[in-house]
Amino acid sequence: MNGTDDDTEDPSVDGTDDRTDDESAVDSGADLAVDPAARFTPRELAGFRAALAREAASARRMLASLGADIADIVEARQGSNNDDEHDPEGATLAFERSQADALRRSNELRLVEIDRAQERIRQGGFGICAACFAPIAVARLEARPWADRCVSCA
Repeated sequence: MNGTDDDTEDPSVDGTDDRTDDESAVDSGADLAVDPAARFTPRELAGFRAALAREAASARRMLASLGADIADIVEARQGSNNDDEHDPEGATLAFERSQADALRRSNELRLVEIDRAQERIRQGGFGICAACFAPIAVARLEARPWADRCVSCA
């Protein structure tokens, strides 16, 4: 040792590192793609798959409904005055269209997140935070099965 702080701070200098392999991997940012079967039972994984499928179906139904709503709003505007400032119904129609567009975008994003969660189940990274590589709490996954971050990192 040359007496610098660098030698005394690095636990690997003396050849011992008291951290577990998981802690070392988290510190290094390594991909902890673990087999989800190691963390979840087959029944739990099937439950998460089913929940994701239900959420995807719900988002698709919402998108279909919003598409019809947006079409109705556009049709309602066809026969109306285009001057929203002076048309008592104009601002309402513009607001409704904006709100429907925002909901549409939100559901499209949710479908992408659901697809990614299904891929994480297939690849073995489901339930592992994408930011800190720590396990995501089961309660969070039950509430939001497409979550890719733990509560701390969300």
